[in-house]
Amino acid sequence: MKKIYLILFLCLLSNIFVKAQTKVNFVPYFQLGGMYYSSKQVTSTGAGPGIGLTVGISEHFLAKTDVNLYWINGNAASFRLALGYKRIGFYAPAGYLGISSIFASRTEFLLEDGSRPVNPVFSIGLQLSPLRFENEKGFVSILDIGYGFGSYHGKNLEVSLLSLGVKF
Repeated sequence: MKKIYLILFLCLLSNIFVKAQTKVNFVPYFQLGGMYYSSKQVTSTGAGPGIGLTVGISEHFLAKTDVNLYWINGNAASFRLALGYKRIGFYAPAGYLGISSIFASRTEFLLEDGSRPVNPVFSIGLQLSPLRFENEKGFVSILDIGYGFGSYHGKNLEVSLLSLGVKF
């Protein structure tokens, strides 16, 4: 008799764990954008394409990562990681807190001891996606703006003109 109660209790617990699972969406995306990083020792700028992956966790939370190539000041690149919050619905603006690493070609000024600045340069900042629209097939985001602070008293401005994502 005690085994039956134990089995029933375990069945009830299993239902709790099933309901506690969250829905996760993977959305790869393509974007066109630009970046300008300026500090006392390093300057990097450019415009170009990028690819990324957004992971939707439940209905409101997002995690995203992307890699971008920039062509103006040499061949710079960036790698970004961000966590964010979005609104539910067709009009779904989002805000992110993230970290960017900027590497490859850039303009450098030597440090006081004659050494080169560290490569890559990191910046931490906020990104806003005020014109973001989504449905069950994907999303479109127009004019995302990000601003961050980085190494060597740097300021990083990132702009994404267009981002297109398709849900799996």
